[in-house]
Amino acid sequence: MPSLLSETHDQVKQDVLAEQQRLRKSLRRQRLTLSIHTRRNAEQSVVRHMRRQPHFVNAQRVGLYLNAFGEVPTGALIQLCFKLRKTVY
Repeated sequence: MPSLLSETHDQVKQDVLAEQQRLRKSLRRQRLTLSIHTRRNAEQSVVRHMRRQPHFVNAQRVGLYLNAFGEVPTGALIQLCFKLRKTVY
């Protein structure tokens, strides 16, 4: 027989998961409203930032994602990695 504590925990967990889904959906909608110009500026800002990071500069392998759903484009960073002869996965 489930306890009250167990049922409360399950409900809290369901509420947190539902809120995470709402937040992800909201952020995705907001990202999709950004202009390509804004996203490209963000992309260049990320590249400038990463060029100054010792862990990135010294890394031989770099794990990256391909952007989707209005996320910051990663193509310039991937190209930089190839130029610096880093393995990208």
